[in-house]
Amino acid sequence: MKNSVGLFLLIGLLAVACNRNEPISQFHTFPNATWARFENLDFEFPVEDIEKGYDFTIILKHTAKFPADALSINVVMNTPGGEERIRDHNLFLKDRDGVFIGYETDGIFNRTIKLREGMKFQEPGLVKFDIENLMTKYYTPGIIEIGIVMEVAEE
Repeated sequence: MKNSVGLFLLIGLLAVACNRNEPISQFHTFPNATWARFENLDFEFPVEDIEKGYDFTIILKHTAKFPADALSINVVMNTPGGEERIRDHNLFLKDRDGVFIGYETDGIFNRTIKLREGMKFQEPGLVKFDIENLMTKYYTPGIIEIGIVMEVAEE
């Protein structure tokens, strides 16, 4: 019986160790598919292996009620070493013809946009993201969900 429990624990630990390169994702869902102008979004991801590079991707779900060609945001990234990187992004949701980009399922459009590729860190810890809505109106309709996915970059 003791050998069975030990074997089960060993298999469980190996399974967890093998999944370390699996993507990690976090999402924020907006009530009534509306993002208020001053409602900042916060995301945190653990960085354990500083020998590897990491890709960060924004996943955006929206409806046809989104009123513009692009969603303007400001992204502040704080690294485990205390470095702060700030960048404004225009996440284009429509092409030049005014047609939504991405794939659509049942009236919900899904858009995937790379934020950073192959990002390396000097020390382990938490990488934090603060995302601010820079749209000019107080409410931005049509935004259902925003998330960030962190995954180990391909070498």
